[in-house]
Amino acid sequence: PFNFEMVYHEFSKFVNRRTSNVLKYEKPIVAKAFESLISHELLTPTDKISKVQKEYRLYALQVTPQQIIGVTKADKGLPLDLKEWAVSELH
Repeated sequence: PFNFEMVYHEFSKFVNRRTSNVLKYEKPIVAKAFESLISHELLTPTDKISKVQKEYRLYALQVTPQQIIGVTKADKGLPLDLKEWAVSELH
């Protein structure tokens, strides 16, 4: 399980290691993308009722790492940095 803050922290570490900073998005933009994954049910809450702030609510991924890798490799419009981040975090 993971929450938005955990994901954003790992994403920020990856961006800071890169020299291009192509993926340097502000936190509200990343939060909106995270919410989009939830609305498409690619991420689901690990509990039915949560009293914690939404940034700290735990979620589970509903697709396999192999599916993510396949999609990132197939999407020609996806920035290379984003592809590298997705693949590096799944291995």
